[in-house]
Amino acid sequence: MHRAATLSAARQTQDLGVIQALDLYDLGDPAVIKMVATPRQVGSIQVALARDGRAWIRANGKSEESRRRLVATTFALEAVRHAVDNVEGREFDQLLRWATDEWRSEAKPSPQELLWHKAALALMEGVMAFARVSEELNSARQRFPAEPRWALVKAWLAEVGAGTSWVPPLEGVAEIPSSVIRTYEAALPIESVRAEAHVRLAYLLTRKNDTAAAMDHAAQAAQQTTEAEIRSLAHLIRGWALTRTGRSADALAAFHEAHDALPAAQSATLWLSHALFVSGGRHEAEVLVQDTLRTGLGEFDPWRLYPRGDFRLWPRLIVQLREAMR
Repeated sequence: MHRAATLSAARQTQDLGVIQALDLYDLGDPAVIKMVATPRQVGSIQVALARDGRAWIRANGKSEESRRRLVATTFALEAVRHAVDNVEGREFDQLLRWATDEWRSEAKPSPQELLWHKAALALMEGVMAFARVSEELNSARQRFPAEPRWALVKAWLAEVGAGTSWVPPLEGVAEIPSSVIRTYEAALPIESVRAEAHVRLAYLLTRKNDTAAAMDHAAQAAQQTTEAEIRSLAHLIRGWALTRTGRSADALAAFHEAHDALPAAQSATLWLSHALFVSGGRHEAEVLVQDTLRTGLGEFDPWRLYPRGDFRLWPRLIVQLREAMR
């Protein structure tokens, strides 16, 4: 009780040390991250956890050690997420390496650790930290060699490593290395990631101007998942492929399906409104745009997140990690 009162007082005065913040985080106060994970303090968090983190993890005995390891390493993830736009890469790299090393100290991999690795990879893909993604993927595969998600992370690394640029592929013929295509094709037999592999192949093949194959992959992606983000993106890419072939009416229908699958997706809304406008549906196009501006839709957009791989999964993964701590 005395400890909780001391922490509460420190929080009110905003005079928190890293370990005090970790205690509050463990008590269910994720907002405390914003108080300690400022750009200037990320390095200090890494130093404090490297020095005192293991002792904090073990402080409540063996029965609590795994749970507290999850708390401390998720605290590190959230600190990086909060400050990552304004810190040097080496600082968050060291902090995440500390967390990964902590998991290696567990004799037996657990579902909670797997969830943590997925979140760590999603975050690093989100900030395009390619070298760190590769290193973290190797660690995750050593601990969980049969996890199907790693096939897509591997393919994403191949895609970004090839210097791919991400633009609506309406013209030109991009040089996409066959090795990138093969890496995504290797993920197709894996049911849990098949739809995503199809949708990413659809985009790459549209850029190569192989529109027939692209449309087939997009159609399969939409058919094989109930996930709104993937379905919306598949129809959007199919609309681009149809636009390239001059099938404007079919493209309009595809953009309609992209919007219907995920009305909050700004890219789908804008492409639908453009297609409506050029086909003579100017009033409907204007209504769509005005509704988007009025409601504030568009914060989550699968196309805008496409270059960042699994980062689209970050919001749900961090919620799951917080739940797993309880």
